[in-house]
Amino acid sequence: RFLGTSAFFYMPNNVLAAIIFVAVSGLFNLGAVRESFHVARSDFWAMLITFLVTLGLGVEIGLAVGFAASVILILQRIAFPHTAILGEVQSEDTEEPVYRNVLRFPTARTIDGIIIFRMDAPLWFASSGKFQHKMTKFCADPNVHAIILDFSAIDFIDLAGLEKLAEVQQMLEEQNVTFIAAAVKGPVRDSIKAYNEYDSKHHSGSHQIFPWLDPTSSSPNEKYFMVATLHQAVKAVEERTKPVVSHVTMV
Repeated sequence: RFLGTSAFFYMPNNVLAAIIFVAVSGLFNLGAVRESFHVARSDFWAMLITFLVTLGLGVEIGLAVGFAASVILILQRIAFPHTAILGEVQSEDTEEPVYRNVLRFPTARTIDGIIIFRMDAPLWFASSGKFQHKMTKFCADPNVHAIILDFSAIDFIDLAGLEKLAEVQQMLEEQNVTFIAAAVKGPVRDSIKAYNEYDSKHHSGSHQIFPWLDPTSSSPNEKYFMVATLHQAVKAVEERTKPVVSHVTMV
């Protein structure tokens, strides 16, 4: 017997239960449970599952299930990040329009034939599958002639993301769809540049990603490049889709 435990030997079980209840009651935070139910429903379900398993199967199994539930939630958020189709909203502060999620801004104006897409996560091996799925879905629409990718929320891209980006660009090229990247962050541009340099040395430059950085210096036939802002990207697409008027001189 441990030192001092003999004093509890003759205590009634209900007294021991009360002692244990008081000791562990501080571990329960009902306020946090209520808050998670209203603020972060996924966290609430993870807490509830952990509590029920601990209550029914024991502390060790409960902790293991709670850890597994947390890991699953993290993987789910990584592999299936939030995405949005953007529309044009006139800004009261600047002359240039801003672009917002059309589901949150019903008055946002979409442009026929142009998809402005934003993914709020790094473009890497975990999220590249959803990215390609979205691009394939857009490409299946015969009315789409241009896709503008808002890179403002993408702060990292790995090799899997670069390869997926190259595959998507090739798919859009086969469908004759213009593909423009806007608001690309410096580290992401560095990764794309390194990928293009390696491709030029070892694959004859056949898989270049957004090789033209300035649309003003490219010909109208070039359909894949980067620009600084979404507004510039929209203007570039509109310039490239203007009908060509032929002037015929009558003799």
